[in-house]
Amino acid sequence: MSRLLIISHDFIGRRMAGVGIRYFEIARALANQGLAVTLAAPKPLESPSASIPALLKLESFQNLTEARMSEWIRQHEVVFAYPDTIWQCREALDSWAVPVVVDGYDITLFEHLEMDADRPIEIRMRWHRDYQQMMSYVLQRGDFFVVGTERQRDFWLGMLAAAGRVNALNYQHDPLLCRLVGLLPYGIPDSPPTHTQNVIRSVLPSVCASDVVVLWGGGAWPWLDPVTLLEAAALIRKQREDFKFIFPGVSHPHAPQADQSAVRNSLRAHSRRLELDERCVFFLDWVPYDQWSCYLVESDIGVSLHREHLESRFSLRTRVLSYIWAGLPMVLSKGDDLAESAAQAGIAVLVDPGDAQATASALLCLAERKQHRSQKTLEPLESMRASLRWSVVVRALCEFCSNPQLAADRRGLQSFTPSLSQAHT
Repeated sequence: MSRLLIISHDFIGRRMAGVGIRYFEIARALANQGLAVTLAAPKPLESPSASIPALLKLESFQNLTEARMSEWIRQHEVVFAYPDTIWQCREALDSWAVPVVVDGYDITLFEHLEMDADRPIEIRMRWHRDYQQMMSYVLQRGDFFVVGTERQRDFWLGMLAAAGRVNALNYQHDPLLCRLVGLLPYGIPDSPPTHTQNVIRSVLPSVCASDVVVLWGGGAWPWLDPVTLLEAAALIRKQREDFKFIFPGVSHPHAPQADQSAVRNSLRAHSRRLELDERCVFFLDWVPYDQWSCYLVESDIGVSLHREHLESRFSLRTRVLSYIWAGLPMVLSKGDDLAESAAQAGIAVLVDPGDAQATASALLCLAERKQHRSQKTLEPLESMRASLRWSVVVRALCEFCSNPQLAADRRGLQSFTPSLSQAHT
């Protein structure tokens, strides 16, 4: 096995968002399978778990242009990172012929179209020009691209085709181009969630054991739609008072305090207008990673809603994976691969984006059915869980690291020094 360097642009620690969790769990899963892994992340860095494999080493950096980033790259046979991280490390990468694995699971282009929608068009177009420059480099520098879904795989194959990477050299021994673009979805822990302490029921005011707890399991990012859930809560409140809606962290745990407050205050103001806040809707701090399973176990229904746009079509919602891990029935917006798979398995009800009435009806229906889940529903759930474990989803990256090589069309290039054979000696 080769030595793998994973460079995370997100924080690793007690409180982590989706990217940090993804990189920590990928690193841990690969180290448990015998691969020597270094996980480098921004300061401050702390171990999010007591269970750290012997082959996993944690390193921190202040910025991606540090001299020791070059040293780390020279000490490893494979580098794995997001496109923007690869772009920022390009000087170090161009000085050493190390194979690069590009993590394409999060398509930031579509996120920024939503995130920057209110900014002046000149600023938005400047970002897109910078993005094009970055992607021109990444598409040429990458040796293996991993994605979260088959729909994302089609997107990246199209990008690579436009960049000239879908060519005879890469195709001749790999007609499906699986060695160029492979799957590495977001995963779930191998062990079932545990409950070590009460975190919702009998802890939050007015939330009791018999209530129906509805969980919004993650941030309120600009491309998502928590407002529709609040409006659905107001509709349900007219019929029942035993529904409680929990938002355990609505902004990134390491965002500036002002940004965190702005997101929370906006949602809380809307909740107050609907006369919900602190009655049936609760906005909490970001949940520590080792307590997340407690929130899932104490919840009855998971919700993920988004508006209709490109980001939702190509997304892989990490919170939906958490719901699958915990076996929660779900109400999800239509439009993405995972939502469709969950609905086909009978564990999710899909609603049109922005439809508060349909969301309320779906929640009421699931609350009535929660005591009557059939074996027919549980079997596809178990099948999905088995295929989504972190130890399983890292398979393609593990195979690449067992025999890392530059992509076929890059092996003859002389633009990187020293040669790959020298780099491995």
